[in-house]
Amino acid sequence: PQFARALTALRLNWYNQHRDWYNQRFGRVYEHLRAEILAGAETLPSERRLSEGLGAAGTPCGALKRLQQSGLIRISHGGATKVRDWR
Repeated sequence: PQFARALTALRLNWYNQHRDWYNQRFGRVYEHLRAEILAGAETLPSERRLSEGLGAAGTPCGALKRLQQSGLIRISHGGATKVRDWR
């Protein structure tokens, strides 16, 4: 029982550390993209360019999906990510 509790505590600690890291990176990418949209951008950079430019590998995909779900952008696989007319 004591070993199982210690293992559970280690897993929770690991999860909490990585969750905070991911949320920080995700938030930074999301806010960067949102600022570009509000500034009037018609297209957004590719996931690769975002990863390279912001140093946040893996998180642009989630940020782009969240923006698409909110109706701000339209993602075309193999094409440009277009900003929808939101005004």
